[in-house]
Amino acid sequence: MNIYIWDEVNHMSDRYHDNGAVTIISTDLESARQLWSNQKIPPKPSYDYFDHMKCDLLTSEPDYVYGLVDDTVEPLIITHQNAGCC
Repeated sequence: MNIYIWDEVNHMSDRYHDNGAVTIISTDLESARQLWSNQKIPPKPSYDYFDHMKCDLLTSEPDYVYGLVDDTVEPLIITHQNAGCC
């Protein structure tokens, strides 16, 4: 298992401000991206700029990758949303 971290990614949340971060624990990069793609995020009419399938992590390399010693960890997605100035 590995920890993949993308810093300052767009389209990762429905917050007004982009450039949040995403951490995904997964066996490999392809599985991490698949985990992200398989999320069921309902569209919100007031947030038409948000589409998680346009997230930078689907096309860019992670900023950090760390191997985990414990392979019993379950796959997981953690989003670190940019709250901005609001």
